[in-house]
Amino acid sequence: MISDGSNVCAITLFSVCRKIELKELTLKTDDLSGSELQPGQYIRLTIADNGIGMSQGIINKIFEPYLTTKEQGKGTGLHLAVVYGIIK
Repeated sequence: MISDGSNVCAITLFSVCRKIELKELTLKTDDLSGSELQPGQYIRLTIADNGIGMSQGIINKIFEPYLTTKEQGKGTGLHLAVVYGIIK
């Protein structure tokens, strides 16, 4: 069973969740240039909020452990690194 995503929105403390979307995809070899993925069926999870966005510098490091944009002592920065590790 796939959740409706309400828990994801509930933990988005600093912005308001605008959209949660799950989409089934079939990826072919031509779609995967430079990717570690294999051709096959996947599910894409999209979450959007009304936050101010991220700079390209932050986006480039988004899955690094301990990355945080908060001041020291205000967050661990493990969230997306943990998600990435689980999915991979």
